[in-house]
Amino acid sequence: MALAVRAPRPELMALIALAATLNLWALSRNGWANQYYSGAVRSMASSWHNFLFASLDPSGLMTVDKPPLGLWVQALSVRVFGYHQLSVLVPQALMGVASVALLYDLVRRRFGRLGGFVAGLALAVTPITVAISRDNNTDALLVLCSVAAVWCTVRALENGRTRWLVLAGVRVGLGFETKMGVALTVVPGIVAAWLWTTPAGRGRLHAFRQLLAGGAAMVVVGGAWPALVELTPAADRPWVSGTSDNSVLSLIFGYNGLGRVDGQTGGPGGGVASGLFGSSPGPLRLLNSALGGQAGWLLGFAVIAGLGMLVASRLRRLSCDRRAVQRSQRDLPSLLRLAARAVHRRAGRRRGRTADRRRSERQGRRPARRGRGRRMRADDSRPVSRPADVAGARADSRRSARRDRTPRAARAWRSPGGPRRCNGCAAAGAVGLGG
Repeated sequence: MALAVRAPRPELMALIALAATLNLWALSRNGWANQYYSGAVRSMASSWHNFLFASLDPSGLMTVDKPPLGLWVQALSVRVFGYHQLSVLVPQALMGVASVALLYDLVRRRFGRLGGFVAGLALAVTPITVAISRDNNTDALLVLCSVAAVWCTVRALENGRTRWLVLAGVRVGLGFETKMGVALTVVPGIVAAWLWTTPAGRGRLHAFRQLLAGGAAMVVVGGAWPALVELTPAADRPWVSGTSDNSVLSLIFGYNGLGRVDGQTGGPGGGVASGLFGSSPGPLRLLNSALGGQAGWLLGFAVIAGLGMLVASRLRRLSCDRRAVQRSQRDLPSLLRLAARAVHRRAGRRRGRTADRRRSERQGRRPARRGRGRRMRADDSRPVSRPADVAGARADSRRSARRDRTPRAARAWRSPGGPRRCNGCAAAGAVGLGG
């Protein structure tokens, strides 16, 4: 039996080809890119001890100033293909291509193929995205982990399953193992989206439990390497770079944490001896001369697009409400007919039970209950209803109903309480459709 293979979408293939061309074309002209990390990769590829602790030098005296996951990928590539410029840079370029493809599928699930194509195209041609994909800094893997975390969140919002939220936490944890605190910037958005929608339908308490499961996965994955470093005696591991106390916690909360926010000076990873990271701190830092040309220009477009989506969704909701009111007005006669039929059926069932009871009383037997005759004990003096008697009573009731040729609505109105029930059902239905 042949398996059905889904044909690749042409727009996705075009995005992959474009991203691969931009990221891989003449890649060797970048040389060793950031030589600080290139030297660390060579050291990590020479020894598994250096590989585990991300040692900067072959002697294992000092680690790099970042977690090791991004450098692990490069070191493994060097172990397989040898120490070469392309063996260091090609994995980064492929991560950029994977981010574009994953972003396409993420947006396509909610906004269709055209929306996915536009999103993937925006990421593929953004200059800073191409730049980090052609460099051996660990930003390419950070972007891939962040996009993967949001993609898993979208899957979780679709079906409400906890496992997708746990996988999102795993992706955030991997991003933390790549560049520490900056990976946590996607967490507030994930939490807000989850609490806003509560897809499982079991209330906020269940949503909090699912978030705790995802958070636990994030902490376990993201804290694995820092825990290893902290639990290893200082004499058996390299010195933690970027710290003054040889503690990985100082690296997390200081050098790679709050230090990047409050304007600390550049470190060895960037090859800068002085100068603030991203220029002076402040609320408009992403729009200054240092960062505005990288991706700050995209913030204005994102704000305008977000407002446009809110307005469009509001107009669509008003249009749907208007169509619902018009449909309810057109369907009001049918609603009245359905209400009358429902009342007639209920009245008919009541008349049938009344006729059965009276017939049983005339025959000196106990009334039947919903079609099943129940035998009593032999010492019980009360007579019982047998199945044959119940079946005969029902047949007589159906024949009497067929002889009554009065229209259903008229019979419903003729029954006791019929007009009140019809008016009540019709009014309730009209209010339901109109509201």
